[in-house]
Amino acid sequence: MNSQYIRHEVRGCETSDLRNFWEKTIEQQTRYLQTEKERQQRSALTKLRNEWMERLEKRIKMLRTQPEDPSS
Repeated sequence: MNSQYIRHEVRGCETSDLRNFWEKTIEQQTRYLQTEKERQQRSALTKLRNEWMERLEKRIKMLRTQPEDPSS
């Protein structure tokens, strides 16, 4: 289960306690989102996808420019 979506149980308390609780929760979630974004940016997946797209485009271009084989 993703820890980002944990249900928080809050009982009757002071408004400042409640506010502090939610500020801390939002701060943790923001930190989590930042680290996840950084992890995705460091990932090699985007680079690999781009390389494969280039290879496929070159292959398609080569096949289109190749004259049809008259011996078929």
